[in-house]
Amino acid sequence: METQPLWYARHVADDPRRVLRHELQRFFDHRDVTAWIGCDVMIVHGDVALHADVAVAIGADPRTRRAWVSAVEGRSIDAVFRFVSGGARLPALTSAARHVELGAREAFVFHPRDAALWGFRGEGRGVDAIPVGAGGALRSRALGAELLPLPGRLRLVRAADELTAVIERLERALDRVHVA
Repeated sequence: METQPLWYARHVADDPRRVLRHELQRFFDHRDVTAWIGCDVMIVHGDVALHADVAVAIGADPRTRRAWVSAVEGRSIDAVFRFVSGGARLPALTSAARHVELGAREAFVFHPRDAALWGFRGEGRGVDAIPVGAGGALRSRALGAELLPLPGRLRLVRAADELTAVIERLERALDRVHVA
């Protein structure tokens, strides 16, 4: 079992936004992917500014920003996360869909207490709901991960097609070893 440093227990574990940010950082670090991961930031799409509990821009400079301004960065955000508590789902769902309308590739709404997750994706022709998979998981194409909602946190798992590709490469390598 992996233990967390004391600072993690005091400053991260009690805030689901920071838990997700930490999980995203670990996910991308293990894949050698550079990403900016903002927590409690404003995302500015044109002349519209929307709040994001957590936002991700893959391949972007990871320096600290208080806001992501698409016009300055030269691109939009890859994924936005909103968190809800109690019955405040509708404003968060509306905000998430609006992020996608304005250019974010995907947006998610997570209810930590209920372990419920909703997602939206922009595919050039509007905003589509992301279908729910086994265990309530959603597949994020932008992040290359399955997002699995658990009580109090989201877990990121490498996307199934990525794992399938790894397995196929290993099988081909084994076939070459057996032939030789």
